Amino acid sequence: MTFPFGPPIDLSDLANFVQVDARPRQSAFVGRVSTKDNQNPSSSIPRQVALAAQCLEEGEEFAAYFWDVESGMLPPESRGLA
Repeated sequence: MTFPFGPPIDLSDLANFVQVDARPRQSAFVGRVSTKDNQNPSSSIPRQVALAAQCLEEGEEFAAYFWDVESGMLPPESRGLA
């Protein structure tokens, strides 16, 4: 895995400097649908996962999955799966 950005400071003139690849990353999926009534989570979330998975490198998988069915504007007592 390579990144287009160099180190924040140039340490290449140090005696023990060695260039190494970055540690493996762990990607997580984060998805969202507007509401249960306006957007069906059972079809929208899997579609979002499939589209996001296309951005992963070969052999890479999501380490975790998170999603929200529009709860940000609701009062805390109204949030949840009820």
